[in-house]
Amino acid sequence: MGKNWQIKAGNFREPFSLETMTTSRYITFMERPYSTEMAPSRHLGVAYKMFFNKIFFEAGVFSSLIANDLMRDQNKAKGTNAGWSVTGRFAFAPIKKDKHVLHLGIASSYRVPKLQEIGDPENSFRYGENAETEINRKKYIDTDWVTHCQTKVLLGTELAYAVKNFRVQGEYIRTSIKRDSTKVPEGEDRYVLKGFYIMGAWLINNADYYYNMGDAEFSQIDFRNNKKGAFEVALRYSFMDANTFKDGEDTPWMPGGSGESYTVGVSYYFNYNVKLMLNYAYMNHDRWADGKGAYKTFDVNADGQDITPTGQGGIDFSTIQARILIAF
Repeated sequence: MGKNWQIKAGNFREPFSLETMTTSRYITFMERPYSTEMAPSRHLGVAYKMFFNKIFFEAGVFSSLIANDLMRDQNKAKGTNAGWSVTGRFAFAPIKKDKHVLHLGIASSYRVPKLQEIGDPENSFRYGENAETEINRKKYIDTDWVTHCQTKVLLGTELAYAVKNFRVQGEYIRTSIKRDSTKVPEGEDRYVLKGFYIMGAWLINNADYYYNMGDAEFSQIDFRNNKKGAFEVALRYSFMDANTFKDGEDTPWMPGGSGESYTVGVSYYFNYNVKLMLNYAYMNHDRWADGKGAYKTFDVNADGQDITPTGQGGIDFSTIQARILIAF
C-alpha cells in the first residue's frame, strides 16, 4: 500500500456505482434506489486502487460469494463452476476545491454466472429487490431466474455536483444478459434491464458536504466551526425497468416489471456519530411488477391473455420510515 494506491484481497464490494460504494452510514436516504440493485455485491477477489488530486481508478477480479452449505451442496452435486467477474470504476473531478466538487464517473463489469445454492438453476441470473423499503418485504419487480445465461455486462454512469451545503447526484445503470441462443426461443437470447435515479440534498445549517477523492464518494458531513446539530432535507426520483419486449409486441417475454419512486427525506445529525432519519416514499409500479405473478393486477381471458385496458397500472403504495443511526 502506497500513498496514492492500494492492493486489497478478500471479501469486499466490487467497485461499481457511486451510491453503492458509499457506506450505509453516509447515504442520504434510508434505502438505496431501485437501479443500484443491479450493482454487484461483495465477492471474494483482488483489486487495485489508485487516486490522485482529481482522478480515481479501481479494478479487480472476483469469484463467488463465501460459500454456505447450500452452495457447497450444489457444487458437490453438479460440480458447478464458481464463476468469475471483472469490474472497474473510474472517476474524474474536473472541479475539486474546498467544499466545491464536480464528479464524473463510469463503471463496468463483465460477469459469467456464479455458483448458486442447491435447488437454484445453473448458469442463471436474477434481479429482485424490495421496493426501496424494509417495511414491505415483497419484491414486486422480480425477474425470477433468467436461465441459460452465458454472460452479463453492466455499465454505469455517475454525475454529482456539490457546493458547500447543496448537492445533486444521479446515476444510470444498464445490464445486458446474453443467453444461449440454442436453448431459448428465438428473440429471447438478449435480456436488458435499465434504471436511473436523480437526487438533491440541502444541509440547512451548521454543515457542508465532504467529498473523499480516495474513494470517489461523499462521506461524512463536515460540521462548521466545531458546531453540532444539522438538519438535512432531500428529494429523490428513481426508475427501474426490468421488462424486455420483442419487436412489435405489447407483452414482454420477460415481464420483470418496472416502477418508479418519489422519496422525501428529512434527517437531523446530532453529531458525527448519531443521526435521526425520516423518509416518505411513493411507489408506482406497472402491471408486470407482480412479484413473479404472485400479485397480479390485470384481467385475463380464458386463454390467459391480458385484457386489462391500456394504461391501467399495477400496485402502488406509500411508506413512511424512521431510523436512528448510531455509528462509532
